[in-house]
Amino acid sequence: MSQIRCLFLYLDRTYIASTTKTGSMWNMAMELFRENFNRYDIVWQKVLSSILDMIKKERIGEIVDELFLQNNIRMLMDLSLYHSSFEQQFLRQTQQFYSQEGDRLMETINVFDYLEHVATRVHQESILRVKNYFDKSTKGRLQSIVERELLTKRVDNILGKCFDYFQSVDQFQDGDYDKFSLLYRLLQKVDKLEICAKYFTTYVKSKGSSILRGRASVYDKINMISAFDSQNDEVVDHSFEGDEQFVDGLKDGTDHFINARENNTTKLLAKYTDQVLRNSVIDDNLLEKAMFLFRHLQGKDEFEMLYKRDLAKRLLLNVTHKHAEKMMLSKMKIECGAGYTGKMEGMVKDIEKSGDLMKEFREYNMGVQPPLNINVNLLTYGFWPSYIPANVNLPAAFHQAQELYNAFYQTKFEKRVLTWQNSLSVCDIEANYPLGNKKITLTLLQTIVLLLFNATTRQSHSFTDILINSQLDELELRRTLVSLSCREYKLLRKYPPGDDIKPTDEFSFNHEFYTDKEQLSMTTATLSEVIEKNSRLDTTVLFAKDQQIDAVIVRIMKSKTTASHGFLLNECTGIVRFPVTAQEIKKRIEVLIDKEYLERGPDDSYTYMA
Repeated sequence: MSQIRCLFLYLDRTYIASTTKTGSMWNMAMELFRENFNRYDIVWQKVLSSILDMIKKERIGEIVDELFLQNNIRMLMDLSLYHSSFEQQFLRQTQQFYSQEGDRLMETINVFDYLEHVATRVHQESILRVKNYFDKSTKGRLQSIVERELLTKRVDNILGKCFDYFQSVDQFQDGDYDKFSLLYRLLQKVDKLEICAKYFTTYVKSKGSSILRGRASVYDKINMISAFDSQNDEVVDHSFEGDEQFVDGLKDGTDHFINARENNTTKLLAKYTDQVLRNSVIDDNLLEKAMFLFRHLQGKDEFEMLYKRDLAKRLLLNVTHKHAEKMMLSKMKIECGAGYTGKMEGMVKDIEKSGDLMKEFREYNMGVQPPLNINVNLLTYGFWPSYIPANVNLPAAFHQAQELYNAFYQTKFEKRVLTWQNSLSVCDIEANYPLGNKKITLTLLQTIVLLLFNATTRQSHSFTDILINSQLDELELRRTLVSLSCREYKLLRKYPPGDDIKPTDEFSFNHEFYTDKEQLSMTTATLSEVIEKNSRLDTTVLFAKDQQIDAVIVRIMKSKTTASHGFLLNECTGIVRFPVTAQEIKKRIEVLIDKEYLERGPDDSYTYMA
C-alpha cells in the first residue's frame, strides 16, 4: 500500500481528496483490507496466533524477528483491530504465562533470585515491549498483570521465605541490605508495604527473643542485641528509606522482645552492667549498649532494685571504678530524672564521704594506738538496700575499735546513731602456717570463727561449741563454716568430711594448708551472698507492683461500675506501666473481692462496691 500510494501520490492529493468520502487512497485501502480481513476468520486467527506465539517465544528467551513482529502489531493498530480484537487476547495470554511462571519459579529458585526476576520482568514488559511493539495505553494493564501474577498473589509466600532467611543469618552482609531494598521497592509498587512492615516487626520480635533466650554468655548476648539493633537501624534508614511504618515496626518489635517476661531482660541487663562496671577500664561504648536496653525497658522499677543491690556489692567490695559508676548513673538520670537515681548517687557519695571521715578519724585519734587498724564505710539509711544486722560475740579488740569510732562519730553528729553491719565487714589477717605465712582477706564472721581456734589449746571445736562462743545465728554459722572448710581454700578441717553441716560435726585448724598464692581473698562470694539474701529485693518490687495493679483495677471499676472479666483484663494490661500477666491481674482481682472492693456478678463480670 505504501508503494501504490507513492505511485498515485498526485491523484491522491487532488482528485481522491476532493471527490471521495474516504479522503485518501490510504484510508480507502485500509477500509477494504479491514472488511476482507474480518470476513475470513481463519486468516485472522492465524495472524493472531502467530503474533502471540512470537511474543511467548521472546519471553522465554528465543530469538524472534522483532521487525516482523513490530510491523504486524502496527498493522493491527492501522486496521483498528489492536484494541477491539488483539489486546484482550494478548493480556489473557500474558496472565496465563506469568501465573504458570510464578508457580514454577517459586518452587525452583531462591526467593531473592525470584525478586530479581520479577524486577526484570516488570521492566521488560512495561518499558521495553511497550516501547518496541505495543500501544502506550496497554502499559498500565500489562504492568498490573505482571505484578499481580508474580508478586501480589504471592506476597505472603515471598515475605515468609525472605524473613525466614533473615532469621537464619547471624550477621548481614552488604548484599543483604540490597535484598531488603529490592523487596521494599517492589512491594511499594503494589501497595503491600503495610503487610511487609508486619512481617518485619514479627521478625524483630522473634530474632531478638531468640538471642535473649540463647545459651550465649550475658556479655555476648548484649553484644549480639546491640549489633542486631544497629543492623535493623541500617535496614530501616536505607533499605526501607526511613519509612514510618518500618520505624514504628522496629520500635514495637524491640519493645516487645525486650519486655517479654520469658526473656528475663531485666536480670540480664543488671548482670551485664555489673560485669562492665567491675572492669578496671572504662568503656563508654559498653555503657551505651546497656543504655539501649534500659531505654526500652518497661520494668525500670525492678531493674532499679537489682542495680542497687549490685551497686552495693561493688562499692562495699571495692571492685568498681567510681568514675564509671557516675557515668552510668548520669546516663540513667538523663533518661528517668533525678528521682530515679537519687538514692544510688547517694550510695556512691557515702563511700566518698566515708574516706574523708576516716582521715578526720585518724587525726582525732592522733597519739592513741587503736587495737586494730580499721576503715569504716558509713551507709545512709534509705539509700542502701535494707540489711538485717547479724548478732555476733565480737572479740574485745574489735569491740574497742568500734567504740573508738562511735566516740569520734558523736563529736561530728550528736543526734545520729550508728548501727554496725557486722555481716558486711571485712578483715585482713596474717596466718602463720608451717608451709609458709599467708595474708588472707576474710569476712568479719569468718574471722571471728577462725580466731576461736587461735585462742585455745584445744585441737578441735564442735559445731555447738562454735555456735555458743560466736553467738551467730545458726544458719549464718553454717554458711560461714562451709566457706572455711568445704570450698577451694580449706582453712579448717571438718570431721566427717562433706558439705552438709551437722550439730555433731567437729572442726580443727588445718595446719597443712598450702597454696602458691601469698595473698588470698575469701570475701567476694560470701559477702555477695550476704548482701543478696538481706536486700529484700523481690518482696519490695512485688509489693510495689501489687499496689499499682490494685490501684488501676479500682480506678477502672470506679469509672465503669460494672465490667466483664475480659474487659477488665484488657484495660488493666493497657494502663499498667510494666509487663503483667493475666494470672497476676486475676490474683489481684481475687484479693480486692476478699477486701470487698469488688463483687463477683453473673456472666463472669464484676461490680464495684463503693
